[in-house]
Amino acid sequence: ALSQVWRDGEVVHQATSEVWDYDQNGVKLIQQDPYQIIPGRDIVKFVCYYDTPYDDLIFGQETLQEMCIDVLWYYPAISKKLGYCGPDFNVEAECGEPYVPSMAEKGVDRTFGVVHDGTCARASGIAPCFSGRNSVLTADRGYIRMNEVNIGDMVLVGQNEFSLVYSFGHYNNMSSTDYLQLHAVGLEEPLEISKEYMVFIRHQQRQDTAVPASMVAIGDKL
Repeated sequence: ALSQVWRDGEVVHQATSEVWDYDQNGVKLIQQDPYQIIPGRDIVKFVCYYDTPYDDLIFGQETLQEMCIDVLWYYPAISKKLGYCGPDFNVEAECGEPYVPSMAEKGVDRTFGVVHDGTCARASGIAPCFSGRNSVLTADRGYIRMNEVNIGDMVLVGQNEFSLVYSFGHYNNMSSTDYLQLHAVGLEEPLEISKEYMVFIRHQQRQDTAVPASMVAIGDKL
């Protein structure tokens, strides 16, 4: 993956990641020194290369498809709300240039580093989080199941705060897995999550604690 800043036709800043391990799925932080963006002159460009033996794999939102997202932190805050830029998954993209997929030859100048020596099957290594039976609150459709959420929905993410769904980090409706069911006062249906997923336990005398769902005990307050 390449995250670049272009100025007057030249790359003036670049961050790269040559390693991606499916079993260590998550956000990969690239530590950088601060740098300045010149408005109206600089262009941010993000490029991902995929090295896969499967000719039928395409870019998409499902777990078994290829995906890549660049998240940038900036300062100071600006009044304009920054939007999503990328492939049009029923979301109005705010890109300076259109998304262009292309096939790269095997000789492309990429390293494609390896994290471990283990071999994973194509559909293995999926770390489940939530069951599609769980409910979320949307701005315009009320409570719906997670398997009914669409790209472009606005879902509740905080106290009276809704956020746009622009991607599915994990989405797989072709495999089965085991979930825990947490029954709690105020929930019409149990919460179905993986035993490794972290939840917060509320305490009266000290700060809330994040623990794996498997450690939740009867009497705990979530």
